[in-house]
Amino acid sequence: MNKISFLFLAVVLIFFSECKKEADKDGDIEQDSWEEEEQELPLNSRVDLLLDSIHSLDKQAIASENEKINTTKLLVEEIKNIIPNYNTALVASIEEKRALVEENLYSKVTMEDESFMVAYDDYCQELMDKIQEFATSTDEFEKYKRAALLSSDILEANHRDFMIRKNYNNYVLEFNVLLEEKGDKIRELGVKYQGLNKFPLFYGDPES
Repeated sequence: MNKISFLFLAVVLIFFSECKKEADKDGDIEQDSWEEEEQELPLNSRVDLLLDSIHSLDKQAIASENEKINTTKLLVEEIKNIIPNYNTALVASIEEKRALVEENLYSKVTMEDESFMVAYDDYCQELMDKIQEFATSTDEFEKYKRAALLSSDILEANHRDFMIRKNYNNYVLEFNVLLEEKGDKIRELGVKYQGLNKFPLFYGDPES
């Protein structure tokens, strides 16, 4: 393994690991602070804030997954066009893993299936492993700047997915409990609140 390529990947992985730790920490602090403030809000404002957060994170989750898939396609194209004598078998494996991720992308139904999501996450991790293997086994990989940047973007998107899902589930759990406890009062707030239902959770209900 090329020492410089290994060092490059190590730095990238350490950076993402530390960012994830800080994001988890900051996210928990922000979540606690937000929950204290929103408890004092009128019911309609509290519901609206929860709905806005849930819809925003839902869009972010899908966008992040699509970024991971589409950026992998760009990476493979870049490798084929720029890197001489690249490992064709390894690139074929990257394409195969990417196809599995794309084919098994979760839906509103399957996101609640824990076994489906665990399998999907495994496909994603296998893709990450192959991309990392290519980066560390390619001599002077870091000199191919666009390929190196695309690789970093894919790894970052994969890490970001878990934080988005965590935040989404936090808001959904709060909303679902609120709807269960105060559903009648919420529906009395107006027409736009009358058709509200519980939202699905990533990996399903933890209490089920």
